Amino acid sequence: MGISNLFEKQRQLDAEITEKHPAQPGEDRLKKKMLALGVELGECANEQRSWKFWSTDQEPRTEVRESIIGHEENGEVFGSYEIKNPLLEEFVDILHFVLSIGNEMNFTEYHLLGNYFQGQLTDGEPDVTDAFLIVNEQLALLSKTYRMQRKHHSALTVYYALLLESFLELGNVLGFTEEQIVEAYEQKNQINWERQAHGY
Repeated sequence: MGISNLFEKQRQLDAEITEKHPAQPGEDRLKKKMLALGVELGECANEQRSWKFWSTDQEPRTEVRESIIGHEENGEVFGSYEIKNPLLEEFVDILHFVLSIGNEMNFTEYHLLGNYFQGQLTDGEPDVTDAFLIVNEQLALLSKTYRMQRKHHSALTVYYALLLESFLELGNVLGFTEEQIVEAYEQKNQINWERQAHGY
C-alpha cells in the first residue's frame, strides 16, 4: 500500500473524530489543521536535532528504549523495553494532518506532484534544515492563500500539492522509506482509533 492510499484511512479516522467532536458553528477546522501541522513539524524537527548548533547532542532520535511493564517469572520481576523511533513517529504525526488537509480540500490532483525540490536545496544536496524550512514555507503559502482566497480552489490545490511534495521529500531527506512511513502511519492510526474509543 502506497502513501496515496492512506488518504482513505485518514478520511475514515477524520469522520470518527468529527462524529465524536462535532465542529462548532463558525469553526474553521481546516485552519486548525494547518496550525496543528505546523506544531507537529516543529516537534519532528526537535527530534531530528542536527540544526541545534548550540548543543553537543545533535544526533537524531531514531532509536530510543522505552520501558514497558515488566513481567514476573519464578517470583523475579524482569523489566522489558521496546525500541521506538521518535523521529519517525513525529513525521507520521505530520502525515496525519497532511492527509487530513488534503481530504478536506478534496485533493485528487496527484498528477501535479513532480520534482519540486530539484535545485531547491543547497548545492543540490539534500539538506535537512532546508527540507524542514521548505515544508514550513509551503504550509505558510497554503495557509495564507486559504485565508485570503478561499474561493480560488485551483490555487489552493497547487499549494497543497507543493506542501505534500515538500513533506514527502522531507521524509526522503530524513532517510525514511515509503514502507517505513506506511507501517508507522498504520500503527499510529490504530492508536488514534483507540484514543477516540476511550474519550481522548
